[in-house]
Amino acid sequence: MALAWVVILRVPLVLNAWAHLDGDLAVDGLTLIEAVGGKLRWHYPGTPFIGSIPVALSIIPAKVVGVGPESLVSGGVIAFGLLVGATFWLNYRAFGPGVAGWGLVPLTFASTGAIWLSGRITGGHLLTAVWHASAFALLAGGWKRGGGPKRSGVLGVWCGLGLYLDSMFAATWVGLAAAVWESPPGSSARPSTLTTRIRGSSRS
Repeated sequence: MALAWVVILRVPLVLNAWAHLDGDLAVDGLTLIEAVGGKLRWHYPGTPFIGSIPVALSIIPAKVVGVGPESLVSGGVIAFGLLVGATFWLNYRAFGPGVAGWGLVPLTFASTGAIWLSGRITGGHLLTAVWHASAFALLAGGWKRGGGPKRSGVLGVWCGLGLYLDSMFAATWVGLAAAVWESPPGSSARPSTLTTRIRGSSRS
């Protein structure tokens, strides 16, 4: 239901895509034209700090309806839908189904600024946010299930791809390192000491 509303609220954004094209979308569009033609760059032209992964979100719509503003912007809508799913996954693993369910409300009915950003493929850095939430979900899942080399390897590969995707993902590395540092030694299932302090201060 949440994903359906995400799409419905952004239908006007897609239908009027030509009216809000900007420099970011122009670069996205050039990359999309090349990708549909069979040439996929490692990075966006003139943007070496962002990998070309986000353009993949617009390739299928472009194959269906052709390359144009509408198919280009629809990739940003897909990215926001993935962000809703990744955040739900993180909340579910870290806090349980109740928090995960209520967390869908502000994500689905976000501000007009968030809706506008979901029309951007790279300018909104939405896929980077998806990678960020998923990395913490993987970390939380590893804590609950005891970790191990396989789970650590998956998280490591995911983080490596995240840095290729966008250099902003380096901030996620810092956050993950802080979370691991604050976690109690020998007890992967319990919340970190930092989380415990925050909960304690909110109750007092």
